[in-house]
Amino acid sequence: MMQYTGQVLDLDNFDGQIGIYASTFNKIALRYSSCSVAGKMITDDPALLLPDKYAGFGTKSKYQIKSVISIVNQVRPVHIIGSFFTGNSGTKGIIYIDMKESLTTERVIFFNN
Repeated sequence: MMQYTGQVLDLDNFDGQIGIYASTFNKIALRYSSCSVAGKMITDDPALLLPDKYAGFGTKSKYQIKSVISIVNQVRPVHIIGSFFTGNSGTKGIIYIDMKESLTTERVIFFNN
C-alpha cells in the first residue's frame, strides 16, 4: 500500500537529480481543502475521516498522504526554481520531500518560487 503519493509528480527512490524549473501548479485541489485533516489523522478518530473506499483490500496500516509533488527516498539533489504554486492543497502540504542520508552538501534548493 502506498504511504505517500503526489498528484503531479510522485517519485520514490529515483536515481537521479530532480529539477523543476519555471513551472506553474494552479488549483490542484485534493478531496480535502485544508491541512486540518492531518491533525485528524493523528488523533486516529475514524469518525473524523472519510470512509475507506477500498475496505476489501484489508485493514490499512499507513495513511496515504497526498501532495502535488511527492519525492521520497531521494539521495541526489532536488531543485525547485522559478515555479508558481497558487490555489493548491494537500493533506500534509503541497510539496513533500523525504531525503535519504547522503554525503553531498547540495540537497534541496527552493529559489524564486
